[in-house]
Order: sequence, then C-alpha cells, then structure tokens
Amino acid sequence: NEDILLEKVQGLDPEQRAAVEEINEYARKVKMFEMRPTDNPRPKPKLLLVHGNAGTGKSHVIDIASQLAHKTFAFNSSGHDPDHPYILKLAFTGSAADLIGGQTIHKALGLPCNNSAVPLGDKMRDLRRIQLKELKMIFIDEISLVGADTIYQIHFRLSKEIKQNCKDFGGCAMVFFGDQLQIKPVSNTFNFGVPTNPKFAMADSINRLWDKFQRIELKTNHRSGEFREYAEILNNLRIGQLTTGDIEKLESRVFPRTSKDIPSDAIFVSGENAIVNEYNKRKLNEPDTDLVSSKANVFSATQREIKTPKLDSSGYIHITNIPLVVDLKVRARITLTYNIDVSDSLCNGSLGDVVGFKRDNNNGIKYVMVKFDKLSAGSERRKNNKFLESEFGYATPIDLLEQEYHQGKESSSSATAINWPLKLA
Repeated sequence: NEDILLEKVQGLDPEQRAAVEEINEYARKVKMFEMRPTDNPRPKPKLLLVHGNAGTGKSHVIDIASQLAHKTFAFNSSGHDPDHPYILKLAFTGSAADLIGGQTIHKALGLPCNNSAVPLGDKMRDLRRIQLKELKMIFIDEISLVGADTIYQIHFRLSKEIKQNCKDFGGCAMVFFGDQLQIKPVSNTFNFGVPTNPKFAMADSINRLWDKFQRIELKTNHRSGEFREYAEILNNLRIGQLTTGDIEKLESRVFPRTSKDIPSDAIFVSGENAIVNEYNKRKLNEPDTDLVSSKANVFSATQREIKTPKLDSSGYIHITNIPLVVDLKVRARITLTYNIDVSDSLCNGSLGDVVGFKRDNNNGIKYVMVKFDKLSAGSERRKNNKFLESEFGYATPIDLLEQEYHQGKESSSSATAINWPLKLA
C-alpha cells in the first residue's frame, strides 16, 4: 500500500532514513544503468552494515528498505515473475527469518551446516541459477550470528556457482543488519574474524570482504513504556555499564523458584537442560489428560534397528533436530525443533499448545494438532488440510519428521531417525 509505505518512510529517524536512502539510491542507480546503459555507469555493488542495539528499529528498516528497493527494481518491468526475486531477505535462524518474512541463509543458498566449502550438486546448481537470475540485493538480519566462514560460503556460492563471475558476492548488493554485541556465531568465528576453513582464510587474506562494508549505526531507542525501560537495561548490560537503578530493578525481580508471586504462565528459562526438563515434566503432569509418549524410530542404512543412538546434551539424536523421546498431552506447551516451513512461520522455536491428536485407521497418531501463538503460523498447511478444521479448529497438523544423519564423523555410516519435531516448552 503506497500510503502506508509513505507514512512509514516519513516516520523514520535520521539514522534510519540514512540507511534507507543509501539502499534505495543504489537501487535507483542500478535501474538507471539497466534502462540507459550508455548514459549511466554501472554502480559498484553496495556493501552496507546497519547495526544498532535493541529497540533501534532494524527490522523496521529492513521492511521499508526492501519494499522501496523492490519497487525501484521492478519499475517499468512488465510481468515480473515472483519466482525470480530481485531481493532476498535472509537470517541465520528460522525464527529470525520469520520475523522479517524471509528465509534461512542455508535453505536459500543451499549452504552446508558446517564450515566446509561444498559445491551444489548439478541439478540444484542449475535450479538456483534459474531461480536467482534476477537477484540484485540480499538483506541478512541478525548478522552477529553469521560467522566469517559463512560469509565466504555465501560469497563463493554467489560468485562461483550462481552468478558465475569473480565479483564480491557475485555482484549482488549485501546489506547486513544486527547488533555486533549480541550472541557469538555457533561453531564459528566472529564475522569480522579470520575464517577457520583454510580456503576461506586464504581468500580473506587476499580480499578481506568484511572491511569493504560501509557502516551506519542506529542509535534511537523507539520502544516505549516498560519495553523501553527493559531495552535500556539490556543495552547497558551489553556494554557492561549497568547503573545502580538497573541493578535495583533487576534485583526487585528476583524471587524464590517456589514463590507464589511468580505468574503461573511465566516463561521459565535455564541454562541447564536437566533443570528445564524437570520443570517441563512437572508442568506436563498438570493437565488431567492422557499422556502420549513417542520414542524415535532409529535404524541404520541396512534397516537394522539402533536401540541406543548417540544423543546430545538436550536429548536430541546426534546432529539431528529429533528428540529421542517426545511426551505430550492435550494442553501441553510445546515448541518446534525444526524449520518445517519458514515461509509458513513453522520454524525451530515456534511456540504453541497441543489441542489434540489425529489418528489413522489403525488408531496410530497421524498428526499432532498444534495451535501456535502466532496466528499466521501454519496457515498454508491448514489450507491444504481443510478437512481437519471441523474437528480441531485453527490448529495446525504436525507430522513425523524423518532425518538422515551420520553416526560419527561425516565419513561414518549413515542412519535415519523418525519422530515428532516437538519438545515441551
């Protein structure tokens, strides 16, 4: 909606406006070159880092800038095919991608889940070249989670395989958003560090991509009321400068775990899986409904049952998103453990409540029916299963997940695990 977009643009603060103008000015130059290449120079692809702490409106800027850039790229282009996007909005995790209406980096570009340099297969490479032939700009949110190796994985995927040139990121403009003082990349070095993969480290020593990014800092806290106060405490904490008032406020929120002052629906957070599991089992026993327990079916490549598969500290089967045991009840609080469909807001970390179980003709459970907190989560899946609506309302059917994995190192024998991609929350 043009009026709504204009209103959003007019409400930007100076730093937000500067970021949006940088991005849209680049889009205009690209369009001018495409329309009149003899009169206009080809612009150098924009490399931009927009960083800021909690409440500075980074997601808001992504929303506005991506819409404006798309309008510019699509100007005077009849019948643009949405299957060949001008822009990708990406993030490291499914939850972060869902917040900006995007995809995960690994899914969109077919990246491996480690720091290796693995090329796409022939069929997937040809498909990505067709799908992304019009790609001009990529937004990546929560950039603090993206390690140095991943940045070079993105660079080589775009330049060597998809765009087939020697340009930085294949000639695509890259706009990073995030807070560099937030969480460190998982199993990776900081994005500004030296990659762990020797191939990427060599490329970094010759052509250091991170240093080419222009920086814009967002400084204004746009949250209000208690949210603003909480954001300011977090911002002070992130730089190690808590005030006396901050400390007093935090201490006023300290209660014994058994205190009746703690709301019954409060979220319980712990850094230890054992404590979380104990709490979740206690909460699971509160609803007076039947317990449904499912142990994962795990078997080797030769179809031999694996009775004691290797587990990680959270009770998942080794390097999978599948819990060994899933205990559920109607009204149990759950979270997804896997990015089922990020475009449908069904991603790792999505929260909801179990409302029932759809059984098959043999009385086995075909679907776990979940009503997610986010109303739009699973909307497409519900459309494709309308026959369930009369019985379960707006609950979304979740079926069994099957994942293949290596029992040890990547060269070791493979196995398959099957269970519900759910755990108590």
